[in-house]
Amino acid sequence: MEERMYKNYDSFTGIVCFFDNQDVITYSNDFFAKMLGYNKFEMVGLKITDLIVPDEKASFFDMVYLDNITHNITVKFYHKTGAFRFFSIRIYNLDNQKQILGHLIKRKYSGFDFESIKDLLVDDQLLQKIESDNLEDFIKHDSIQLKLVLDSLPIDVWIKDKYYRYIFMNNSLRAHTGIKSDEYYLKTDFDLYEKDVANEFVTSDQSAVDAKRKIYFTFESKTTRLVQWTEVAKIPLFNKHSKHLGLIGCAIDISEQKRIEVQLADEKRRLENIVENIHGMVIELNQDGTIIYQAGPLIKDYNMINNNIYEYFTKIEKNSELIEKVKLAFSGFETSLVTTIHGVKFEIKFKQVISEQDQVTVIGFGNEINE
Repeated sequence: MEERMYKNYDSFTGIVCFFDNQDVITYSNDFFAKMLGYNKFEMVGLKITDLIVPDEKASFFDMVYLDNITHNITVKFYHKTGAFRFFSIRIYNLDNQKQILGHLIKRKYSGFDFESIKDLLVDDQLLQKIESDNLEDFIKHDSIQLKLVLDSLPIDVWIKDKYYRYIFMNNSLRAHTGIKSDEYYLKTDFDLYEKDVANEFVTSDQSAVDAKRKIYFTFESKTTRLVQWTEVAKIPLFNKHSKHLGLIGCAIDISEQKRIEVQLADEKRRLENIVENIHGMVIELNQDGTIIYQAGPLIKDYNMINNNIYEYFTKIEKNSELIEKVKLAFSGFETSLVTTIHGVKFEIKFKQVISEQDQVTVIGFGNEINE
């Protein structure tokens, strides 16, 4: 039973983690494990409290033992390398274990304010309870628990019946759209939104129902009434007899993320133009020495991406010195050496770079030496 329940969480894009009354992890989904440098099987058996940065434990224990789930809290979890990542989480007390739901955030935020990267969690366990032939009966029967959960989520959530009429909108969605609690019930998208927007909503609803599975997509709004960019998930609902009952959807505002992506793309193009117009080369290495980026006219004819620098340059002169210089750079020292690559003599300088998400890489800048 538990294995079947856990399986539903494997594809979630946020944090899902269960731990017992001794704080021992009994399940972690892939996303949470990978964000901490583990696989999900390595997480099982670890104590959840050992993964939390000490100054964050008080808030965590308050939520666990005082049942304080009024807000999400921001908690720093240790990465396997010793660094840490920031997560926004909420904890639910179940019969014999506790469940963490949450998502990764970019950096530490004060109080309960945060900027999410992606959080499209939908608890499939809610959906497995549907046994009636009428979705409204199910919502009314489970209304207190269901509305408490959905209204507390920091994402937009809505439920439609089999005729694609709204029968539930959570607080977040009503706040974003300005639709009042007494204005949406049994209304369609064409009653609530502009025709073009309504057409897009209904088309994606039908796609989910036809596919009989979750669908994910990014939606760009052309109206100022809605946020510009949202990441959307839609799940068709069927009862145990495979009768279509309706649909549940959720969305999160990613407008700021999109704006940053455009800025980064522009910056990348500018930098690549600069690099391509100098007589040199640039490479970027991850922590195991794999080349993850290359640019520059002197190496444009050689595909070095995904090659390990230690193996790629085994036949060049001063290879042992190169390995030493790269390793020193990963330790934080700026290093340089002169070597020959594909018949061209270079001076290469290596420098450590740490991203905002605490990812450590090394950049190598090479200039041809003319003798």
